[in-house]
Amino acid sequence: MKELGTAVISKALAGLIVLVPLAILFLACMQIYGLLEDVAAFARLELPFPPVINALIYVTVAVAALFASCLLIGLLMSTGAGKKIGEFLEQS
Repeated sequence: MKELGTAVISKALAGLIVLVPLAILFLACMQIYGLLEDVAAFARLELPFPPVINALIYVTVAVAALFASCLLIGLLMSTGAGKKIGEFLEQS
């Protein structure tokens, strides 16, 4: 069981290394969404939950999506095609 946990963590870390630029882009999108929320508040549009609950939902979804993306990319990088792509990127 410990090997499974170690494998999952290593694959997630490998995916994290690949997704750092995407994470930065995602954070920029979250800032834009925050600006849109401010515009909605200024226009007196009601969002479905109080602001604190909305923020918790956004953060939870963002963290879960980031971890899932990192895990998926890490798993894809361990396949034959992923290793070939990784070698190609290292050489170029």
